[in-house]
Amino acid sequence: MTEPFVHPYIPNTAPDVRAEMLAAVGAASVDEFYADVPADLRLGRALDLPEPLVAEQDLARHVSGLLAKNTTTTERLSFLGQGTYAHHVPAVVDEVIGRSEFLTAYAGSPTKTTGASRRSGSTSRSWVNCCRWTS
Repeated sequence: MTEPFVHPYIPNTAPDVRAEMLAAVGAASVDEFYADVPADLRLGRALDLPEPLVAEQDLARHVSGLLAKNTTTTERLSFLGQGTYAHHVPAVVDEVIGRSEFLTAYAGSPTKTTGASRRSGSTSRSWVNCCRWTS
């Protein structure tokens, strides 16, 4: 009797692991698991896949060969990233954006912009400070 093939990179090909997974979902077989999928949506044949690469170095060689077909951004002009390139940022920027006035999209929470704090003018002061820094 031949042993079933256990793929080294797909753990559910081991019979005991597959049985444990099916038991966890309450199915007796893989066919029972997919019973709710209409027959016209099923493939109905085995996938046309190449033979598995058992040794890790064979897999690494195969993947390296596939990756070598790609053209890198060092070989061709690329606009990926849209400006996320290395550029000069003044040191003061870290200090300014760390201030509490810049931590939210608005100056104060809705509870702080009503009632007593509105009368005290805290929102107005924050706006004036922002204007001073940007001018």
